[in-house]
Amino acid sequence: SHTVPDGFAQDKITLQLANDQRAVTGVALDRDNLLTVYVLGHLTTPVTQANVATYASELERAIHQNLGGVPISGQQPTTLAGTFAFRYHARPIRRKDGSVISEDQIYVFHGIHEVRVGCQYTPAQKAKVLAGCSNLLATLRVS
Repeated sequence: SHTVPDGFAQDKITLQLANDQRAVTGVALDRDNLLTVYVLGHLTTPVTQANVATYASELERAIHQNLGGVPISGQQPTTLAGTFAFRYHARPIRRKDGSVISEDQIYVFHGIHEVRVGCQYTPAQKAKVLAGCSNLLATLRVS
């Protein structure tokens, strides 16, 4: 669960990923500026200090595949509410219409649960979306 950041509206957002998993909940400013949260799955082994490097390596490969080879940067290991988390930034993508979209992806591990938070934004809404992303992460509870 999480709170809805100011200026965002609760929305049902469906995203298609390379491995056919979908996000079905999120909050949005508009169709290009949105935050998504969903459980990717259940791990067979909880992420711990002893195995976090292995999960980080596997996660980076999966993200690269899901983004269709788009380069990612800034694997930033961190903790959220005492759980392991990794933050990535995907290189901005220029669409056919000339618009540019960027996305930060945060993966949170809690026990055997893996949760993905996506923060997608245009240059004009970057500050608002990243502030909303920070608010959402601060209130995210995984159970």
